[in-house]
Amino acid sequence: MRRILYVLLIIAPTLAYSQHKLVVNGSAPMLNDGTEILLQQLVPNRLSSLNYINTTKVNGHHFKFILNTDGAEEYYLGLNRHGYRLFLEPGKADINIADSTLSKVSVTGNPTNIEWDIYNRQNGTNTLNDKYNDAEEDYYHYQAIKNYDTTLAAIKWKRMDSLRLLVQKQELASCLVWIKQHPNSLLNTSILYNELLYIVPYISESELKAVYYSMPASITGNIWGKELRYHIDNLFIGATAPDFSQSDTSGRQQKLTNFRGKYVLIDFWASWCLYCREEAPVLIKTMKRFENKDFTIVSISVDDKRDNWIKAIKQDGLYWTQLSSLDGRENPAAIAYYANTFPFNYLIDPTGKIIAKNLRGDQLIAKLDSLLK
Repeated sequence: MRRILYVLLIIAPTLAYSQHKLVVNGSAPMLNDGTEILLQQLVPNRLSSLNYINTTKVNGHHFKFILNTDGAEEYYLGLNRHGYRLFLEPGKADINIADSTLSKVSVTGNPTNIEWDIYNRQNGTNTLNDKYNDAEEDYYHYQAIKNYDTTLAAIKWKRMDSLRLLVQKQELASCLVWIKQHPNSLLNTSILYNELLYIVPYISESELKAVYYSMPASITGNIWGKELRYHIDNLFIGATAPDFSQSDTSGRQQKLTNFRGKYVLIDFWASWCLYCREEAPVLIKTMKRFENKDFTIVSISVDDKRDNWIKAIKQDGLYWTQLSSLDGRENPAAIAYYANTFPFNYLIDPTGKIIAKNLRGDQLIAKLDSLLK
């Protein structure tokens, strides 16, 4: 399931706080001279616009990369549309490619990659992953059928979602055990970030912050450590919600800060999202109850087709501010807020502070009742 979490891009050197060198020496006895090999750093989706890619060519059955890096990072070694994942700390790494499909790769001279192999072996026995992947494939394959049955689609979605939660629970437990047993591991920020990227209901923000702050500064300087800090400083309860500007249905730009002075529900949704459409009557009820009490909703669609977006707004009677960049899941606000599953929401107070997340149904009404008595 983690394959959907990554963007295969390398972080630009200009972002580095304090950079180090990583020298990769490769041997490839089975590859001809001129064969192209790439080495891409895996980075958080929020930084996906930094699409610098390192490539080199085999010469005399050898190849070499020299990279600037902030710390231990995760990489993707690519050859002829085949891939192999690595986790390398600054210094050197010797890579031997013994075939043309990257099924026979060995890495020496870099201790972090040894830990990476150990961690993946320990977590590779989770059979729930296979069940989730099968359910995910079944749902999206069925949804692609013309005139599919929405009731059956909802059943398939709920099965996929229940398996997702079970997988998350097991992966989080495994992650926390590893960090406890390996407090100085250079993998820790990456594996903790991967759990945070899911909407994991099994650990509170205060608990996650405690895990992060327990890590020594020597391991938090990589891109994953910095992105964890971005979450803490910008997306956790008490943080000031990041501002954004997007077009409404009339093409006018609307900024989040334009709504200061009101409680605002930032609602991420899509016309194709069954759960989002089911939640619409609750949002209408909430809006009608509190719209004269310094409350409003700002909905952000991750649709990529304007007609579908507008049609859903009209069908569901969504009469408050509706915004979209029509970039699908690449919507800049959704990326900045890490809205990866839908519906998803943030409740912010009149000063712009985040005070709650992902409130559904009566939870939202009860929260607003307590705030707007």
